[in-house]
Parts: sequence; structure tokens; C-alpha cells
Amino acid sequence: MNKPWVDIVIGSKSDGGYVEGATKVFEACDVDFAVSVISAHRHEEKLTKHCQQVIAQGASSVIAGAGWSAALPGAIAAKIKFSLQVFGVAIPSNEFPSAMDAMLSISRMPGGCPVLFAGIGKAGFENVALSACQGIAAGGDILADSIKEKVAAYIRDRAGEPVDALEEKQEKKEE
Repeated sequence: MNKPWVDIVIGSKSDGGYVEGATKVFEACDVDFAVSVISAHRHEEKLTKHCQQVIAQGASSVIAGAGWSAALPGAIAAKIKFSLQVFGVAIPSNEFPSAMDAMLSISRMPGGCPVLFAGIGKAGFENVALSACQGIAAGGDILADSIKEKVAAYIRDRAGEPVDALEEKQEKKEE
């Protein structure tokens, strides 16, 4: 069985700081990932080749972060022929600090061209990584069960809730 992995693509090196939340989640959940910098506008051939490799290497999903017009998530979805889930994260820019332009570009894909809008900036990357891990965990095998437990532990830790508190809640329900 191949270990699941997630592909992350950002449009420029300056977007790299936003990816940190996702990498922390993947490391905590023991899910492999790769990060690439490819512009949808400036490197179309490189993006096409990258998408072909992602499919051939069996990625579980693709996370694409982009600012401004945020064409990257839609371009990736089209190049992989919609064969994998593509999550889009809007990245703020100096010109558009709210990332509203990128959010609208990602969330307004036409019907039949699914790109799931996952949030804005660092929090968006963290949440989309959790969603990608949850998708992998839905597989129902031993590896998926392990990832499911790690996702739950990450979320509990992030919320500051002790593990025992959740176990106590479950025990009370069973009584």
C-alpha cells in the first residue's frame, strides 16, 4: 500500500510563509506532502508537467494557494481533468490585504469545475490540511485509522482541550 500524500502548490516564493500551518498539520498527522512554486500565468508548461506527475505519483489531493486573480487552483483543476480534489487557499497581498479578490476567484468556479475554497492565509492552509487529512482518514484501513486519531489529537491540542476530557465525555454518553 502506498502512503498517501498531498501536493501543495503556491504561485510565488513570497507565498511560502503561508504554507507553514499546513506543513505542521501534515507532520503531526504523519501525512507526506510536497510543496512546489509554480505560477499559473508565467509557467504554464511547467504546471502542466507538474500536474501530470501528481496524478502519476498518486497524490490524494492538491492544495493550491494564490493571491490576486488566484487562477492557480482553477488551472490545476483543469489540468488534472478534475480527477483529484483541489482545494484553493486565498493569499493576501500588499495590493489586496483582505484577499477578497483571490477568495472570489477561487470560490466562483463554474459548475462542473470543482475547486473547494478552503480559507484565507495561514489559517486557511492549516484548515485545508486538516480537511485533506480527514479525507485520507475516511479510507477505513489501518493507516486511515491512525491518521484519524492523529487529526483528532491535533485538533484537541490546538483547542487546548486535554485528551482525557474527550474520553470522559464519551464515557458519560455510554453510561
